[in-house]
Amino acid sequence: MRKLYLVALLSIELIAASALAAEGVTAFSVDGASAKSAAATAPAPARRTATSEDGIDIPFTRFTLPNGLTAVVHEDHKAPVVAVSIWYHVGSADEPAGKTGFAHLFEHLMFSGSENRKGTYFEPFEQVGATDMNGTTWFDRTNYFETVPTTALDMALWMESDRMGHLLGAIGQKELDTQRGVVQNEKRQGENRPYGRTDENILANAFPANHTYQHDTIGSMADLDAASLADVKKWFNDYYGAANTTIVLAGDITPETARAKLQKYFGDIPGGPPVPRQQPWVAARDTSTRGVQKDHVAQTRIIREWNVAQLGHADEPLLELAANALGGGKTSRLYQRLVYKDKLVDSVSVEVQPFALASQFVLTADVKQGVDPAKVEKAIADEWASFLKNGPTDEELERSRMSSRAGFIRGLEKVGGFSGKATVLAESQVYRGDPAAYKLDLARIQDATPETVKAAANRWIAKGDYTLTVVPAAEGEAIDEAAPKGLLAAKGKPAAVMPAKAEYVTSKSDLDRGTGVPKVTDFPDLSFPKIQRGVLKNGIEIALAERHTIPVVQMQLQFDAGYASDQGHKLGTASFAMAMLDEGTLNLDSVEIARRSELLGARISAGSGIDSSSVSLNALNSRLEPSLALYADIVRNPAFRENDVQRIRGQWLADIAQEKTEPTAIALRVLPPLLYGDTHAYGIPFTGSGTEAAIKSLEVADLRRFHRDFIRPDNVKILIAGDTTLAEITRQLDKVFGDWQATETPVPVKAIGTVEAAKQVRVFLIDRPDSPQSLILTGSLAPSTKVANNIEIQTMNGAFGGTFTSRLNMNLREDKRWAYGASSFLQDAIGQRPFMTYASVQTDKTAESAAEVLKEARAVIGDRPITDEEIAKIKAQRIRALPGSFETTGSVLGVLSGNALYGRPDDYVQSLKARMQGQKKADIEAAASEVIKPDSLTWVIVGDLKKIEAPVRALKLGDVKVMDADGKVIR
Repeated sequence: MRKLYLVALLSIELIAASALAAEGVTAFSVDGASAKSAAATAPAPARRTATSEDGIDIPFTRFTLPNGLTAVVHEDHKAPVVAVSIWYHVGSADEPAGKTGFAHLFEHLMFSGSENRKGTYFEPFEQVGATDMNGTTWFDRTNYFETVPTTALDMALWMESDRMGHLLGAIGQKELDTQRGVVQNEKRQGENRPYGRTDENILANAFPANHTYQHDTIGSMADLDAASLADVKKWFNDYYGAANTTIVLAGDITPETARAKLQKYFGDIPGGPPVPRQQPWVAARDTSTRGVQKDHVAQTRIIREWNVAQLGHADEPLLELAANALGGGKTSRLYQRLVYKDKLVDSVSVEVQPFALASQFVLTADVKQGVDPAKVEKAIADEWASFLKNGPTDEELERSRMSSRAGFIRGLEKVGGFSGKATVLAESQVYRGDPAAYKLDLARIQDATPETVKAAANRWIAKGDYTLTVVPAAEGEAIDEAAPKGLLAAKGKPAAVMPAKAEYVTSKSDLDRGTGVPKVTDFPDLSFPKIQRGVLKNGIEIALAERHTIPVVQMQLQFDAGYASDQGHKLGTASFAMAMLDEGTLNLDSVEIARRSELLGARISAGSGIDSSSVSLNALNSRLEPSLALYADIVRNPAFRENDVQRIRGQWLADIAQEKTEPTAIALRVLPPLLYGDTHAYGIPFTGSGTEAAIKSLEVADLRRFHRDFIRPDNVKILIAGDTTLAEITRQLDKVFGDWQATETPVPVKAIGTVEAAKQVRVFLIDRPDSPQSLILTGSLAPSTKVANNIEIQTMNGAFGGTFTSRLNMNLREDKRWAYGASSFLQDAIGQRPFMTYASVQTDKTAESAAEVLKEARAVIGDRPITDEEIAKIKAQRIRALPGSFETTGSVLGVLSGNALYGRPDDYVQSLKARMQGQKKADIEAAASEVIKPDSLTWVIVGDLKKIEAPVRALKLGDVKVMDADGKVIR
């Protein structure tokens, strides 16, 4: 499928800005935690120690403090950082009746400060350059995590222990009301997306009325409204004791040091009361049930769910193999039947969602326009019956094994974050009592046979599904806002098991918390691989950064093309043509390409951005040569077969239709033409998908013309990072690209026009009936990423809206409680780039929120300019984040890509610290005045027009027009 240009969409949906993306630094935040990434230069790369392709291992030391706290320590000294991952064994499944959503609400309260450190929890972490910082809640656990410089570990442990042991005195009615409002807007934001209410419906109908998984984690509005301070106190006292907690420290630390620090900071925290452990209860069903839900969606979606074996059960990994064979991609049974053969759906997938008490086996199919869903269900039933009768083939199992193993190996590169080594160890310990439990699943996958997978499938997915059909609501028709009452009555529930009473001992601490958070005065130096350069025998330049932490090589072929190459042609050509590369070569069809990729454990992708197009490879070292051969064939010999073009065109148009039902995507589609004009190269929707008219008009000749003009050896740079050497990779690349010769026709010169700023404020309203929130997006034009004062621009943006503690977010989220988050960001471009602000706010505060965005924009260039304190905070955060920002091969490759695209020298990253330190306040204030233009903003507001139009017009922001989701002005 196509590779969407969703950098902006993803970052703003995660409530953040791209902060220093232009400087080789990426930023994101969720649930209020911010994370940064960056780069520089290093000594010889460390050899990998934790894993190889022959044996996967995450060495650890486990111990228990006298107060019952479980600690797991993993050493990884490749970077001077430590991942701190704290898991409390409590989640939404532990909520009593009438208290749904409370586990997640409490997670938010844990970021409100503690008794000995009042104020926003994130500030000390921003000051030391913490990365991958977040908190999440799920059915059976609540976790909090961050990765900090090694020298800041004491600060992190002090902060975590203070909120674990000293929270309640800092939580009053104001804090509760603030986070209640934030969580309720998070719920509204989720429900405002297409298909955003399906999870609630499925859970309500998949599990019996008395099952703890019968409600979703976000909870109900009524229960959130009813949450009281007494509930907060009880939840904290019942579940947040040391004995109900696992802490994983992974990174630049030893077990001896970890034990001493954990005892110092956590040893005096009480173990807490015994916590009853709920027992696995799959609640598998014997009969099939059905439901229908109406929503503002573009196409019918069929979702089918089975309750299956829980995490840790011997059948669960086998069911993952079954899911992959049935719906794991182009080679799967259902994709082959429904997409390729019968042409009934645009997409189909099957996955297992594993949990502690029960797992869910879920099929999702998006039905093509005009197709009867009954035909889709019949075809699914045919393939399901065949699989249950015959099981998977040996090759299907081998492909699944390789994909699973390769994915696990890639995940071991990070010590922390959402899915790094700390998470693997913590999940295994919390749910299964053994940090190494993940190895059991890997072994079960490796030892699986067609017979064992078939038997597991027949035990769990042969009967008892719940099918939910989501259908588009007719114009003016009400949507189904709430899930129907569950169809399954209460059943006999396994009794929770109370653990044996333990005598926990708290240590008397000589830690004086009254002195405040430990000061961090020393920070590690940045380490980044030396960039090596070479040339293939046909003149193609290559750049390599060696990284030997895992046996993987990543590379990118970067072509000077992108959306800008569509100037004078059909907008969307570059994006569509690149997406077609892996859909077939002269000798291989798309299925064979996918089959070979899976067997090799390789990941090949292609796509376009504003100024460049690229093809990427992520390959295991032991299979690099055949992976390169496949990669080169895809790049050099695309077939652009008419049948494939028509198939992808249909999927592409379906995705455009889906985008026009999602508020953020709607805004990102219509804004670029308003900023740049319909004929400018950057005037394509920022989702990257183009317009329906352009995609419908594309012909095979257009795609071949683009490939001939731009995908060629005299228009490419090859960028490599990973477990190889310059001599070795040059030899291997010469075999597949060294004989690639350019045509005599020169590469077309891209012309990126200059656009004048809007002369007045413009406001465009787009109706999305029944929306519980309004999406407010503003746009204006900012200088190119390549300008000399780019760092000053990024620093200004960090203070204005590019971090969690920025002005916009603190205003609309933490102060007003009208949004789950608000941000500002710049999307990188060689030409004029867009500067945007984003906020998804509750409907009844749409006009008020727009007024606050405008107020902040005027203030930052007027009577409240960026302060010395704000500048110091952003500078410290970004400089100190540099040493820990390049754990992964992908992040290293990202620096090579940015350097190549924006013409930066090889030592660019090494210079960042000095350049950031050297910024002057006057230059940052000048950057604000250069970029933030309140009187020439273009506003796009997507919401329920009947509720927001009059209040927005009353603001008198500027000329107000109403347009449709296609960007056509209605009035």
